[in-house]
Amino acid sequence: MVIAVTTDHGSAKAPRRARIALAAGLVLALAGAAAFGYWVGRPGGLDFFGAPAPATGSPTGSPTGSATGSPTGSATATASPPAATPSLAPLANPPSKEAPPVSASLGYRVSGYRPQAIDPPFITRNEATDRQVELDGDGALVYRLGDGGDEVYQPVTTLQWAMGAHTQFWLTGQQLWLDLARASALKVLDGKTASDDAWYYPYPYKWEKAEFGYGLDPPWYSAMAQGEALSVFTQLAREYPDEAIWEQAASATFESFLQPVSADRPWVTDVVDGYVWFEEYAGPEPIEVFNGHVFALFGIYEYALATGDQRAIDLFDGGTTTALAAIEQIRLPGEVSLYCVQPQRCVEQKWQSQNYQAIHIAQLEMLAAITGDQAFNDWAAALSSDVPDPVPWRVAKYWPKP
Repeated sequence: MVIAVTTDHGSAKAPRRARIALAAGLVLALAGAAAFGYWVGRPGGLDFFGAPAPATGSPTGSPTGSATGSPTGSATATASPPAATPSLAPLANPPSKEAPPVSASLGYRVSGYRPQAIDPPFITRNEATDRQVELDGDGALVYRLGDGGDEVYQPVTTLQWAMGAHTQFWLTGQQLWLDLARASALKVLDGKTASDDAWYYPYPYKWEKAEFGYGLDPPWYSAMAQGEALSVFTQLAREYPDEAIWEQAASATFESFLQPVSADRPWVTDVVDGYVWFEEYAGPEPIEVFNGHVFALFGIYEYALATGDQRAIDLFDGGTTTALAAIEQIRLPGEVSLYCVQPQRCVEQKWQSQNYQAIHIAQLEMLAAITGDQAFNDWAAALSSDVPDPVPWRVAKYWPKP
C-alpha cells in the first residue's frame, strides 16, 4: 500500500477524500501493484518507441465499468484512426507550401493560423479505463521504473492519466474522475521547479537509449511534458474556478515556452531554420520529435483559446507552421514515417516505428480540425496510404459530430 502524500495546495474535503479512497481501494484490489507502463515507453522514457500495452480487460478502478457517450452529445469516439482505403500505390505528397518568411517581431515563421474552437470535449487522451494502474492514498498515479521497480516522478505519464480521468468525467459526469485528475495534477505540481517565472516538470533520473546513441542526464526537460501540463492545468482552471492554483499553474507553465535555449537553465522551445520547435528531449542535441512537438502544440492551443493571450496565439501559429513543414520531412512514401526530423540523426531506418504511424495520422487530423486547414487532412491521407494497417493507436479520439 502506498503511503498518502500531503500537499501544500489546500486540504481536500472529506467527501472528495472518501471518493478517492474508494477509487484507490478498487484499483489496488484489482490491480495490486501493477506498473503503469504503457506506450510512453519503459524504463522511464516518454514515448520513445514504446510498444503499446495490451488491453487488460474490464476497466480498472472505474466507478461504472465503462462509459459511453458525452454529456453534451457533441462528440463521437473511435479507438484508432479510420482505416485507409486500400490502394495500389502510396498517394503522392500533397502540394508543398512555400516557407513563409521569418517574422521580424517574433523571430520565427508564421502562416496566419488562428486556433479554431471546436465543440467540447477537446480530448487527445482516454487512458483512464481498460488498463491496470496503481494509485497512492491521495488518488494520484504511481509510476514505477519497470515492472515492480522503484516509484519515480514521471510527469508525462502522470499527466496523461489525469487527462484520461478528465475524459471520463466528461463522459460520465461523475465527480470521482475529476477528483482523480486533480490528485495527479497536484502530484505533478509537487515536483515542479521554477526558472525565470516559468514552471517546469523535470525528469529526476537518467534516461538513455544506447541503441540510438542518445540520452539525457537529470534533470532534463520536455516540451511534451510542458504542453500536456498546460492542457491539464487549463482544463482544471475551468473545472475549479475557485482554486487559484490552476490558473497560476497554467500561466507559469506557458511561460516555459517563452524561455530561450540555454546551457544551464531549463528550456523547451528552439528555433531551427526559422521554424519554432517544441523539443521533446530538450538537451544539447535536439532531435525535433514530431509527435512530441504536436502534443505540446495542443497544450498551447487549449491555453490560447482559454485566455486569448496573443503570445500563445503566435506560438500556436508558429508551431503549426512547423508541423506542416515537418510532415514532409518525416514522410517516407510507402514506408513508416520517421520519428523525428533532425537530419544528421533521424534519417536512419531505426528511427521508424509503426507505433507512431497512427499517432502521426491522428495528430494531423486533429490539426486540420483546430486550424481549418485541409492540408493536414491531405497529409494524413498520404500517411494512411503508406501503411494501410498500422498498429492502432490505443488512445481514443473524440471529435465533434459533423
